[in-house]
Amino acid sequence: MRIDGYYEKFLGWYDIAAGTAILREAGGLLKPVEETSPLTDDRCDFIVSNGHIQEWLCATILS
Repeated sequence: MRIDGYYEKFLGWYDIAAGTAILREAGGLLKPVEETSPLTDDRCDFIVSNGHIQEWLCATILS
């Protein structure tokens, strides 16, 4: 089994537009880092994974 995850801060919306479409088509998951913070033109922080490790990856990054 292959497990993949990715995290990068300070992405712009233009950095993630196509990637989000590809990720969702492949069955991956995307979650905002701070669900209470609004996404802006210069700040779109997400935690992304293949779906199998999403909960673990979120807990690891946010701890």
